[in-house]
Amino acid sequence: MSCPAVNVPVTVWIVRKTDQTEPARDAAEIPGLLADANKILWQNGLTLVQSGTVHYADNDAWLNPSNTTPAAVYEFDALMDSSSGTGGVELYFVQTITGEKGGLKGVKRIKGIAIAQDGDASTIAHEVLHACGLDDIYPQITIFPQGTKVSIPDVCAPEMLPSDWCGGYHEPGLMQKFVVARLIMSPGGYGNVPLPRAVIPSGKVWGYRDASTTGDPSSELELRNVGLSGCHQNPVSE
Repeated sequence: MSCPAVNVPVTVWIVRKTDQTEPARDAAEIPGLLADANKILWQNGLTLVQSGTVHYADNDAWLNPSNTTPAAVYEFDALMDSSSGTGGVELYFVQTITGEKGGLKGVKRIKGIAIAQDGDASTIAHEVLHACGLDDIYPQITIFPQGTKVSIPDVCAPEMLPSDWCGGYHEPGLMQKFVVARLIMSPGGYGNVPLPRAVIPSGKVWGYRDASTTGDPSSELELRNVGLSGCHQNPVSE
């Protein structure tokens, strides 16, 4: 499946302390991060193009955003109101991001995309693809309160990747968990297995919808919208 080429303008914000010290990211890193993200996003025909120079947001309260309390969400929104109506993606580089389940490398919100210091080019690509309509997918799930990890138990089969069976990169007998671990929409890959997490498949793929559950893990398995068939090319921040 080929996609038409689309340039996506990117407005870049780096958060610093109120006294204009300790930027969350070195501005010199931004071109390389975007270039490496584009090596993944080309599969959807997208090229991120920085618009103008880097902007700085100087506010101690914005260095470590969180979405865990109403007050924190208010500050997160205030940060992402730094620009609007850009017609493209707004990237906000911060120190850390705290979600309901802990630390995040990146997060896509309606008003923009935040990237933490431990986020990299694959994080940027992952979050941009969320803005294009794609979902997360996980090769294993943690059952709470025990903390037991359960992986997808099956060998990949046509019904588990119906649009991509015999697509050229699934060797015979490959376990489905390793198929999922290769996908850019798999937030953490699979354990310590050094697989390149960069693939955008043609269509939906069988996997876990969440990273954890308190119930039956099999109820979390489904065909997930992680492929080009469910992906648009207009990842605009409001």
